[in-house]
Amino acid sequence: MTEQHHPEVAESAEVFGTVSADDRAVAPPRSHFYESQRLRLHYLEWGSKSSPPLLLVHGGKDNAHSWDWTARLLSRYYRVIVPDLRGHGDSDWVRGGDYQLDDFVLDLSTLIDSLELAPLTIVAHSFGGVVSLRYATAYPRNIRQLVVIEGIGKPYQQRDPLAELREWVERTRHASDRIARRYPSVEDAAKRLQESNAAISMDQARHMAAYAVRSNGDSSFSFKFDPYLQILAFPHRYAVEEREAHWANIDKPVLLIHGTDSWLSCDTSWPKHFPKARMTVVPKAGHWVQHDNFQGFMQALDGFLECPR
Repeated sequence: MTEQHHPEVAESAEVFGTVSADDRAVAPPRSHFYESQRLRLHYLEWGSKSSPPLLLVHGGKDNAHSWDWTARLLSRYYRVIVPDLRGHGDSDWVRGGDYQLDDFVLDLSTLIDSLELAPLTIVAHSFGGVVSLRYATAYPRNIRQLVVIEGIGKPYQQRDPLAELREWVERTRHASDRIARRYPSVEDAAKRLQESNAAISMDQARHMAAYAVRSNGDSSFSFKFDPYLQILAFPHRYAVEEREAHWANIDKPVLLIHGTDSWLSCDTSWPKHFPKARMTVVPKAGHWVQHDNFQGFMQALDGFLECPR
């Protein structure tokens, strides 16, 4: 297992203006790799190995370093593990581009078991929330607390199977023909990130872009995620009745976080399908709650996590 350190994280830690002198003393993350289904997958580790474990799981087309600000603060109290999901960040792409939801669950399970993290707290965003919910329904005993940020989408509506198959085939063909967009510089990639989310500052965008892109070897840069992730919609959905029945398996505390300005639908009845769940809506935040209103997001976490202070 290889290990690297990232001092750049400490240098950019004051982007949100919430870093204290104690936070500045936090050591930068350590970089590791593990294997799952013959893939070499990457994760970051923050804090002391003797602290309670907490997993941060990023969303689709994102990467582990988008959690840097959150991880930095939580690492004062937790051993924070932050994976790059397969096809993202510094983790391997899947040969052939076949990304199945349950393979992501397998990767999460492999990481948790190999590091002996259970029972643990999981905080997950967007698609990472989908994966983490799926994991928690299968392994509720491994969960201490679960936070899902904008990780519940519209339930699957049954359609003509052949129409779905044709759509999936066309999307797969399109992904195979797609050429990753090239940016002249990391700064240009940062501008693209800010264009996609006007709520983040350029300092935030620069920090995220520094880890989100790779060099193409010709002075240009492209985002690291696999273009085949664009087709991760079929056949991974499951019906609302099945979904809600699975949620009932999670008998540990669950917090569902949503942003007031998000494009994603929010159903206030969701918590009733969990034995121990509640919902918090963070003001002045869109889908990227943890970036759009960092203080509001951290307050929501602080009011929920059983933090060993």
